[in-house]
Amino acid sequence: MGIGDPTKSFLILKLLTATSRNRVSDIRLPISRPLLHQLVSSLCSTNSSAAQRKRYAAMFTTAFYGFFRIGELAAKNVDSSGDVLQYDDLCFISSNGSISMAKLTIRKFKHNTANKAFEILIARENSVLVCPVQTLIDYCGMRGAASGPLFCESDLRPVTISSFNTELKRCLVFCGLDTSRYKSHSFRIGAATHASEQGFSDSQFAGNPMRLKRTYVQVLCRLMPKTIKAANFDVPDLVQTRAAISGAREFILSKYSSIVQSWAAIHAS
Repeated sequence: MGIGDPTKSFLILKLLTATSRNRVSDIRLPISRPLLHQLVSSLCSTNSSAAQRKRYAAMFTTAFYGFFRIGELAAKNVDSSGDVLQYDDLCFISSNGSISMAKLTIRKFKHNTANKAFEILIARENSVLVCPVQTLIDYCGMRGAASGPLFCESDLRPVTISSFNTELKRCLVFCGLDTSRYKSHSFRIGAATHASEQGFSDSQFAGNPMRLKRTYVQVLCRLMPKTIKAANFDVPDLVQTRAAISGAREFILSKYSSIVQSWAAIHAS
């Protein structure tokens, strides 16, 4: 059939690479959807400004539901406003006379070597405490329609990463959470974890650009120690033992057989 070695696929190679690295593990924890709702609710107690509460509620939910890195939503400094998501990159999609979805077009993101824009669709969730589309609608109603950074101050200066992290830390402290383990990237990790728990297949992630695929690999790599131990490999300190890789390789392929199947389907088409 002309199909090469499936063990050379992106996910398999990254999983094996992760097991061979001798480095300190990433201790950042994912922000789950229930925790996201807690953080948004805590804004009423951590911030006295109604405008800022709407702004950060929209940023928290957009970061989670859009798999965003914080550097794609908030600027490094006030002079780098062109590097973040713009107001003109957002549009709302209506269905049956009401807004059902937000479409965000991201143009600058890590690993975008082809310089191609990518559209992110966020659906309305009326059944949950905090709807990501409604938070954006509420925020934009307060922000106005002036061109510039989507998330900005009243004078259109971009919200900075420093300001975002300061507000996030206040919310984490209020919720009694460890600020050394929950960071801005926890939204993105939590989004990938939630998607995996909801049954998103490996092939669905394979169809997305590197900005999403790499995060999914991070989630799988976090599960690797438990996954390999489940195969009863009697090797001490598996994560840092190269000898475990050859034995784990076969188990990974059987555990994540859908990766191989989707890989074959893509290259056969």
